[in-house]
Amino acid sequence: MDWAGWVIGAIIGAVFGLLIQNIAFPSTSRRLAEWRRRRFFAEANRAWDAVERGHPNLFLVQAGWDRSGCFPPGSVIFRLDDTFELSDGRLARLRDDHTHQWTADDFKDAEQAGISSISITRVSDRPDDEQHGRSHHMRLMMHTYRYFDHLATHLLRLTGTDAEKAILNAAAGNVTPGAALDSFPNPCSVGLSVFCEDGTHLALTRRTTNPGAGGHSHAGKTYNAVGESVAPRDFAVALDGSLESSPDVVARRGLYEELGLTVNDIAMCAINIHSFAWSSDILDHKFFGMAITPLSRAEIQDRWRNAPDRSETIGNELAFRPVQTRSECLRLLETIKENSDEWAPEAAFSSIRSLLTLRRVAPADVTKILGGP
Repeated sequence: MDWAGWVIGAIIGAVFGLLIQNIAFPSTSRRLAEWRRRRFFAEANRAWDAVERGHPNLFLVQAGWDRSGCFPPGSVIFRLDDTFELSDGRLARLRDDHTHQWTADDFKDAEQAGISSISITRVSDRPDDEQHGRSHHMRLMMHTYRYFDHLATHLLRLTGTDAEKAILNAAAGNVTPGAALDSFPNPCSVGLSVFCEDGTHLALTRRTTNPGAGGHSHAGKTYNAVGESVAPRDFAVALDGSLESSPDVVARRGLYEELGLTVNDIAMCAINIHSFAWSSDILDHKFFGMAITPLSRAEIQDRWRNAPDRSETIGNELAFRPVQTRSECLRLLETIKENSDEWAPEAAFSSIRSLLTLRRVAPADVTKILGGP
């Protein structure tokens, strides 16, 4: 081969190499990364059986659908369009029979927002939309209700007399995780695992023992730093004139009211909602997510001590669990397993799911630690 042929061959080889490097390899690399991501979350959802065996009353209904395992902002919408009433006379009489006692126990008959229907739909089959969480949409139609209506249905079904439980179970009918009950107000809440110091420590509280402040459920147990019920004040007028909100809005309000974060503090948080769950005992739905803040443990502690609403917690100190390294995260899983009676299901659920979403632990770790005897 003469020198000219050699030069032409070298140029063709270089161009071919560049094409392989810049076109074929990135495409193959992206497909491999997407396959690994899908496999990780498929394994995470299978491993979740181990969590539900330890806390059998709280079930994962829908995991987040973007590439990080979270719900992209705007893909979950609450729309408030009705007012709930106890139309069943038997249930209304139960409420009236207990109102005096609930008032004496310092319960407040506040107005809250519950679910009237749940719709989860696929809106696109495009691979790019799938990767970026734009392929699905969740809409929760909601109504306002009075808190005593919740006590007269969801709570009394667990704590009432045998006769009261029979009435309420008959009124509830067949219950399923993905649907709201026609005759119950169906509360909805948002719980957050709060990680401070850019994610190195998990902040936890302890549930109050005062029934009127929330101590009727999981009193004294380890609890998420933020757990906020959806309320009418979370809704704003949308462009079409309807009243809309989202889990992200409720999460930000919870960071202010229950943790005492300022507007600037909240703006610095990375807030992601990763799960939609259903409680088979209280028959309500809950979103779970995480907030990662650069604030230090001391700063979070100080904010919390001055929070507007600390009524659902006890004590003067938050608990901080180190979660920076894999070994620290595994130790937290072991702690949840060994002390499951001391953890509210909501705290265990959100903490574990958050560590999985952050890839701090692997699905196999969850199965091995929580699925064992």
